Amino acid sequence: MNSRTVMLTGLWTVILGLSLTGCGNKAPAPAKLDPHSPEAVNADIQLQQTLLSAAFAKGDLIYVHRKMDYIDTLAAALSDKLIGQEKKPRVDAILVNLKQATEQLDKSAGRQIPAAAAASLTNLFAVMKELDAEFKATIARNGKK
Repeated sequence: MNSRTVMLTGLWTVILGLSLTGCGNKAPAPAKLDPHSPEAVNADIQLQQTLLSAAFAKGDLIYVHRKMDYIDTLAAALSDKLIGQEKKPRVDAILVNLKQATEQLDKSAGRQIPAAAAASLTNLFAVMKELDAEFKATIARNGKK
């Protein structure tokens, strides 16, 4: 009987310990963007940098070539979502540069010219960085995080 009590006490201690460690303070979930907001479209455009870099590193210029239409579609959607907002003229000017950069990369990747595609990709990433900076500047001006 005595060993049974010790064993049950040990079992309850383990169960209590495991349950308490599972109840610790959890990090708050990151704020989710509305998928239809301009910020979410910009985030999707920025995500393409990672995908394009990985594809280019593998030498998959066909993938890079095909992604240009998607990025152009995202840019058009972003412009449409900014109608009536004060930053539309600034962002539209950047989107014109983005369109030119995607056309340039589309041609060089489609023709399977790695050196030209690398230069075009660098140019595209610079324009994407400029676009992202415009959104981050707006967030900073509005005091949001």
